[in-house]
Formats: sequence, structure tokens, C-alpha cells
Amino acid sequence: MEQNTQYVVGVDLGGTKIATALLDQSGQVLRRTRFQTAELKTAEEVIDCLVRSVEEVRGDLPVAGVGVASPGAVDTERGIILNGTNLPGWAGIPLREEMKRRLGIPVQVVNDANAAAWGEYYAGAGQGSKTMVYITISTGIGSGIVLDGKLLLGSNGIAAELGHTMIGVDGPVCSCGRPGCWEAYASGTSIARIAEEASAREASLMTNLAAQEGIPISAKHLFEAARQGDGTA
Repeated sequence: MEQNTQYVVGVDLGGTKIATALLDQSGQVLRRTRFQTAELKTAEEVIDCLVRSVEEVRGDLPVAGVGVASPGAVDTERGIILNGTNLPGWAGIPLREEMKRRLGIPVQVVNDANAAAWGEYYAGAGQGSKTMVYITISTGIGSGIVLDGKLLLGSNGIAAELGHTMIGVDGPVCSCGRPGCWEAYASGTSIARIAEEASAREASLMTNLAAQEGIPISAKHLFEAARQGDGTA
């Protein structure tokens, strides 16, 4: 690695892990590290782990800045985590300024789905388009919108939360507290709930698949049972 080249660090912050990578100017990943977050009890411990992961991959190389993709609501303009999903005490955290103070380099913080949307627009499936929508279905349903070549963030960074579009007035209550959100029907968590309810009503291969692993029925078991022709799934 040439010392006169400036590098950047990307961080994926999640409820179970922190995945961090050092990249060169062409976007090639040069170093990676991964820390578990499930055992961390406070926001301070999470920030300590974030800083440690960045320091580990950058070593003594000149790093131009750090980009952090965080779950939950993020005020990108101010670099504040408004409400971090599945992270302990992760509300109203001035993450950008705290990490900048400790690392001594610029830090940018953005919602993880928005970060993924920009990644696809810049270097993935969205290349060549001016406007695109990115949707990720996992524990919840996240989304990001690139509009005329710009990431749509909204006044406080929480625009384009399509998973919290209400599609059923009398539907199940979502994690956000409102009834009938798309996420309450079609996220990985919700699919698992629906599968559990269905398997309780009638026999299903889903029950056997989950029992073989000794874990509750998940979306994975539903899709595998459906693949094998299970009628309930």
C-alpha cells in the first residue's frame, strides 16, 4: 500500500455485529474486521467497539474519512442516531462528533438502508440510472431512494421509510407502534410470526425443520418448507 494514497473506512453497524473495512480510492476492500455487539450493554461500549474496529483496519495509513451505516432513524445532517434499532441505549447519540473526536478524522453517519441504496446506485445494480428505489427485507423492511442522482433523506434524515407505509388499517401492530405497516406483514420477523401461527393450526414441515435445529420457526424454515412443496408454507 502506498503511503501517499488516501484510504477510507466503511462501517456496518448492526444489532449483532460491527463489520468494518478499509478501502482504497478505487473502492477495493483491503482489510476487514468484525466484532460482535450482542454482548455490549451500553451505547458507550458500542462506540468503544466502533472506534476500535476503525483503528484496527486503518493502522498507520492516511484515512480521509469514515462512513458509518447504522440501523434505525439517523439525522444525517447532524450525525445523530435518533433511535437505533436493536442497540442498547441507542437514542439521541451524537455518533459523528464522538467518533470524530476520538479518531481525529471526518465521520459521516447514515441510515443503513440509505447507505445500501447509495452503494447500489454508485457501484451496483443502480449504475446508469438517475432514480432508483432500494428495498431490503431482513429483520425489518428498510428502503432508500435515489432521486435525480441525489439520496433522498428528508428534513431529518428519515424520509423513504417504506417499510412503515400503512397497508392495513386493522393489521398487526408494527415495532414502531402503528398498526398495519408493510413491515408488520412482510419482514423476516413478521413472516416468522405468521409461519408460527399457521403451523399451530395445521401440521407443517416447518415445525419439523425448526425442531431439527432446536430453534423457533423462522422465515428460513417457511421458505425451505415451501420449496419442498409443503401446503401450509
